Amino acid sequence: MPRYLLPKQKSLPQTTPGQWKELIITEFTTFVNEMEVSPDSKINVTSIPSPWARMLLFKEAIKSINHLMHKEAMSNILDVLEIIFYYELMNINIEYKEIKIKNDEKNKFLKILYDLSPEELKKDDIVSIGLLIASRDSNDKFALAGTSPFSLLFTPMNLKHKEGNIVFPRYFRERPVPLKERPKDFQRWINSNFLTKLRKDGNYPDLVKALSDDEGICAESLKESLTEEILLPCDFLKNSPLATLVKKINTKKISSPYLLKATKENEKPPLIIDPSINLYGSEYYNGYNYLQDFKYEELKDSNRDFLPGENIKYPWILPQEDFLQPVLIKYKYLLNSNRLILGSYKGSSGMKYALPLTDKFFNHFNYNDVQDMLSIKEISDKTVRVTLKIPIQNGEYIEIKRDYFQDLTNSKENRIINYDDRDIDTPLPHIMIWPPLPPENWEDSYYAFVYGKRYKDGVNQEEMVPLEFKDQDFKDIKYERSRKADKIEIFRLEKLPTYTVISDIASQGKGLLILNNNSLLRVNKPIKSAKVGIDFGTSHTNIAITIDDSEPEVLKYSSKFSGKNLNDDDFITLISFSDEEVGREQIPILILNYLNQYFLPNSLSEIHNTQSIDMPIPSMILMEGDTDKGDTNEGDTDKGDTNSYKALLNTSIAFSKDDVGFFNYDLDGRTIKKTYVQQTNLKWAPQLIKQQASKEYLRILLLLLKYELIKRGVDLKKVEYHWAFPKSFSETLINDYKKMWRELVGEGYKVTDESKAALLYFDHKGILHRNNPDIAIIIDTGGGSSDISIWQDGQIHMLYSSLWAGMNLVGFEKDNETYSVIFDSIKNLPSIKRDIFQNIKGFQNQLNYILYSLDETTLSNLARSDSFYKARFLILYFYSALFYEIGIQSRAIDMDNIKKINLLLAGNGSRFSCWSSGAVDKIDEQEQEIYKQVIKKAIPFDKEVEIHTSFAQDKKREVAIGLCKDKEDSKENKGIKNPIITEKVFINANSVPSNMSIEDFNELILQNGHLINIEPNNSEIVNFHNTFFEVLAKSNLYRDRLKNDRALSNLESIKNILIGDWGKFIGELRGVIEDNIKNYTSISSSIFTLEMQISINRLNRYLSKNQ
Repeated sequence: MPRYLLPKQKSLPQTTPGQWKELIITEFTTFVNEMEVSPDSKINVTSIPSPWARMLLFKEAIKSINHLMHKEAMSNILDVLEIIFYYELMNINIEYKEIKIKNDEKNKFLKILYDLSPEELKKDDIVSIGLLIASRDSNDKFALAGTSPFSLLFTPMNLKHKEGNIVFPRYFRERPVPLKERPKDFQRWINSNFLTKLRKDGNYPDLVKALSDDEGICAESLKESLTEEILLPCDFLKNSPLATLVKKINTKKISSPYLLKATKENEKPPLIIDPSINLYGSEYYNGYNYLQDFKYEELKDSNRDFLPGENIKYPWILPQEDFLQPVLIKYKYLLNSNRLILGSYKGSSGMKYALPLTDKFFNHFNYNDVQDMLSIKEISDKTVRVTLKIPIQNGEYIEIKRDYFQDLTNSKENRIINYDDRDIDTPLPHIMIWPPLPPENWEDSYYAFVYGKRYKDGVNQEEMVPLEFKDQDFKDIKYERSRKADKIEIFRLEKLPTYTVISDIASQGKGLLILNNNSLLRVNKPIKSAKVGIDFGTSHTNIAITIDDSEPEVLKYSSKFSGKNLNDDDFITLISFSDEEVGREQIPILILNYLNQYFLPNSLSEIHNTQSIDMPIPSMILMEGDTDKGDTNEGDTDKGDTNSYKALLNTSIAFSKDDVGFFNYDLDGRTIKKTYVQQTNLKWAPQLIKQQASKEYLRILLLLLKYELIKRGVDLKKVEYHWAFPKSFSETLINDYKKMWRELVGEGYKVTDESKAALLYFDHKGILHRNNPDIAIIIDTGGGSSDISIWQDGQIHMLYSSLWAGMNLVGFEKDNETYSVIFDSIKNLPSIKRDIFQNIKGFQNQLNYILYSLDETTLSNLARSDSFYKARFLILYFYSALFYEIGIQSRAIDMDNIKKINLLLAGNGSRFSCWSSGAVDKIDEQEQEIYKQVIKKAIPFDKEVEIHTSFAQDKKREVAIGLCKDKEDSKENKGIKNPIITEKVFINANSVPSNMSIEDFNELILQNGHLINIEPNNSEIVNFHNTFFEVLAKSNLYRDRLKNDRALSNLESIKNILIGDWGKFIGELRGVIEDNIKNYTSISSSIFTLEMQISINRLNRYLSKNQ
């Protein structure tokens, strides 16, 4: 205030030097010290300063609007009342203190103060005055006002902070502020609630008159009342005379047209401050205007909890800084507009910029808001402008802009970060997420495949570009992570990652890839039921599904699908590649191939690209040799436990077929000290580690299967899982697998054997006839076993499995040397690029991949060529032995009235028998004649019997399809006859008949495998070889063609190689029996089959050495 008044003292001052210092420091002395006297006045002071001067000044000033100090006094009173009214918003604490001054003759200073005080204050020789003490912290207190019986309140001359800063920028200003220029709620409270109370109590009449004057401080202000419900008593006034009169408003919210209109509800919507415009004089808050202009740089580091230039505790936002990142991250390739929310974009090409939105932005908005709020524009070849359209509560928008520049190499702000020059070593993550289903359809984890060199080289492998995944509420998603190679990672995420946050450590900036959840495949109320048939094979696995009893569909994957956007239908691909880039650029090619190696097939369906090759799924899995549970954002995990091998995280199916040679599994992981083990023979290996591999392999397939079922509208609660096992499985192995299936799918699975499943396939196809005496023998030859069922007139005579299959036919490896005449014959074809497959461990795996990469015509031409004679001889030998053993097993069946035997060949192995015919479903006539004669030697018929051979239309898929058509009435039908051992054997001197069942023989031989003996003159293995070589020698096929191969010219010599040296042969047989007992607790097949395993290995060795 401009005037400095002191009450006059008529007598001489009676003081003692140092008397002031003897006063106890109280809030009252603080009040006195706050009073200012001008330097000029100090020279002529003739009286003692006191607070009564201010009190009396306010008393006189409020009485008349004509008083020179009226407006200033009234404005100060309103300032104090307004501060209390909005106390919840103020950045201060207020406390009330009552000061009592006694009429103390001993303390002359207090005596003077007492004597000078107005008479209205004196009571019982004591003067009382109330002080409102404000503070910002415990050590920074100052007087805000004193109480007065005349004007209710009076204030110190000038309210200043100790350091000289203005305490209340908005209040106690030179220009009085009328009520009409103050907040509306405060106007209403003063004119209605406050004045009403004063009038009712009859107190402070001069103040009431001043506030009520039509030309006074409250002129033209709002008169309507304020509801009492939003008013609260002030705790700090409860012991003061102001307690019932002065209230605070129950709000922590200011009013302003520039409050943020957020999507997410907020009790205190922040105030938007845009310094790109001149702020001075424009509307600020609560009806007030800005007292000054603010620039971006001074606001940038200001506390966002307190309004700039004010003493108001309220959040505010500087959107250029708080909503937009300091840098803009640019990709080399387009971001996928089919999957991502990208805002609006204007530029010479498609959108390549990760969205520069901050975490704070998503405290207020959702991902769905971004499209309409954000726009990105390339305004030159080196400048990009980002515009954010921010909604405010008056229904309008504030548009803020931030420019980013290409050439600010040394700046951490406003820079475009471009990693193009690093090419395949780019640290930017190229991400594919699976499955593309919303959480309401998918209850399992989500998986992310990430390509990008995100880590520094070296021992510590620090991240250069960290990744975060957040859900639709912008909450962190728990994940596990496994680095597969220098540039490859797999993440397993608990939730769908709506936000992928890319961080640049150097600039501390981030970029966002925001998933458009509306782009996901949604299945509304899936209600269909399904049966699933899973044929877990030795070399490949097939899955068939039938929905609501429809025709079974076999899931196949396509290895050549390389179309636009990396099969965007079945993955959430965040980066988009054109067809030209996929064929030309290194990164797209790497991603395509690494997907097939470490993640999931690029296409899995009957519906696929027209240029693709459909293939079954290889029964081979890559496992991390040094596996732990992977990195996690939830702390460390245990290491070394076999249970830590997790599907898609630490294990993966190598789906690659055409480009396997691009990889070297060991080399890929060496730079990060990661080793890999290719696990094959998953079906048969009983060891714990491989059983774990089998489980995780099947878990991956079940994930794929669930996705395919959901896509087709199937309710997963209505799914039956059917699994088949070879009859040659031991009970121990069967029980192990049952336990595994329970862990994988719960109790919703059913089990049958593969021989019955193949039979069910032919029954489903209408090939098996009832009311017909003909015999049907179904032979499903797979990689590890041949599953046989014998059927007649609706009755199953026999179901059994033989360990005589593709792995026996194609040869073996020993001492790092391969003995496989078929592999040798095929690998050197001109159309084969051996280097493509050389990195696959195991020649049998290589052979599987090669065979699936060749068409049937190429294979047929090879099989009929001179170079294939040895392989053709081997195939004849293999199938003749298979038919002969079936003939021995069939002797137990009454065939007196049989006129025809139908041999129904199925399984992947049946392909070999057709090669030389030039057709996929036909055996060469000369070869077929050999097989018929061998069968007739094995089953001595009394009369002529016709033998007819036909093939399944769905090679390798028969078991899976048959399982889908498993009927309740077939489940208990296990066959009338049990398979027999086929050979008369001796254990020591004890004879065991050849027609003993394999099951009974297992009990007998359990501890006696090393004692077994067979007499050659009464042996089926000898009889077979005599029969086969006799029939073959007489055939035109041998005489005209096969004999021309030098290695095949002497059949007697070959036979001697195969079963000569009988003692050694029996020794090897004992070893095979003991190994089977050890591994499977069963011999698993007939003795004849075990003998043939020995002889065919000898044949492969002989033919390989005589190329």
